[in-house]
Amino acid sequence: MKKNKNGKIYFINRQIVFVKFTTTPPQKNSLIISKKKNLENIYLLADNLGDKKMSAIALKLDYEIKIGDSVKGDGEIISIPKTQKIFGRVFNTLYGPIDGKEEIESKNKKIVFDDVSSYNDYKKMNKFLKTGIRIIDFLFPIYQGSNTGVFGSAGVGKSVLIQELINNTSRSILKNQENAKPTKSIFVGIGERTREGIELIEELTDKDLIDSMVIFMAQMNELPGARFLIPHVALATSEYIRDELKNNVILFMDNTYRYIQAANEISSLLKNKSSLGGYQPTLNKDIADVQERIAGNENGSISSIQSIFIPAGDETDPSIVSVFQHLGTKLFLSIKRAASSLYPAIDPIASSSIYLSREYVTEKHYHVARETRKSIARYYELKRMVDVIGFNVLSNEEKIEFRRGEKVNYYLTQNFHVVEKFTGKEGIKIDLNKTIDEFEIILSGKMDEIPSEMFLYKNSLEEIETEFSNSKNIEIT
Repeated sequence: MKKNKNGKIYFINRQIVFVKFTTTPPQKNSLIISKKKNLENIYLLADNLGDKKMSAIALKLDYEIKIGDSVKGDGEIISIPKTQKIFGRVFNTLYGPIDGKEEIESKNKKIVFDDVSSYNDYKKMNKFLKTGIRIIDFLFPIYQGSNTGVFGSAGVGKSVLIQELINNTSRSILKNQENAKPTKSIFVGIGERTREGIELIEELTDKDLIDSMVIFMAQMNELPGARFLIPHVALATSEYIRDELKNNVILFMDNTYRYIQAANEISSLLKNKSSLGGYQPTLNKDIADVQERIAGNENGSISSIQSIFIPAGDETDPSIVSVFQHLGTKLFLSIKRAASSLYPAIDPIASSSIYLSREYVTEKHYHVARETRKSIARYYELKRMVDVIGFNVLSNEEKIEFRRGEKVNYYLTQNFHVVEKFTGKEGIKIDLNKTIDEFEIILSGKMDEIPSEMFLYKNSLEEIETEFSNSKNIEIT
């Protein structure tokens, strides 16, 4: 039987309390609790300060505390239940249900801050994670066991893109394409707005996708301790699904920057000195603690797709740079593309993927994708000239390059399932092999006579050719 560890609060700094125990204090990452009538405060022990003193981070506060209040801990390490009853459910940081359903009970537990697997345990996964989104699968492929970052400032469509990725990959999971290993999805909302969380859950429920998922939410009005801990809870759950259920996992995180913010708030409350850009001195470690747990091994893979807010639109911000080194695919959402209604607003030049190489994709895919990016880069270069001095000053060859690059750029747009009720246009998943063939045709010049505007939000070249043929017949009539 676990022995209670009693202590008293001797200092308070907002959501951080400092406790002196009467006996040897519990170890780091243990939970301690203070109670008042039917109310309960829960804290996570952080640092051992010596002389039986420890700091603790508030995870749940039901009532106001004061110096001298008693706390108790039974040595319980923060953990998650190991049971398949978690699927189709929505939880908070402490695995409390927030979907109005019953509590999850399990005698078997997994420690949240468990030892990370050694490098030798990791296994390179050479399986394409097809998203059905044309620009991603074609120019910036994602592979199992990798980290993908969706970067952008406010209002460029990060959350919409994440929701579409959830929709498309979950559909593939349900169909169990290519008789693949079973795959589960986890969504963790870090600093989510209540409205966004409700809309996501309703969307997943309406599309019958929620039963294969586990959802975690720590809203933006919750304590920094809860927002800091929740991705670790989601990761521990992912490891349980991978290592014991032998399933692949796709972990969606929205928003990684809010995790960094929460860690920074806690660091400030612990009175740590700030580092570069005003961030916590442990910034790189905080990021690594999350990112390095996302990998594949002999049991399966954990893949992540994370939205990452760019503060003040500054891509050199230390919080953004600290995430870069952990990502295989980096998708930058462009304000200019969003303003021009070119969605998804992924910048085809600024974005990148280490998986667009001959080691991972076919020779044809590699060649056509590179030529496509060259065509768009040339189009951007010529567009700057056109915006200043006009289209007519371009040479005939430059005019052809401009129009062809414009078509390629426009054809990267796509209608999404998750915004059908707003656009009135049916969303679609697009086949990669067909995409490669079609861009090869556009680059060859066979579509040069068709106006560029006809390439916006089209599902196939056949659709464009039919529309163009009909428009010519109307003109003749």
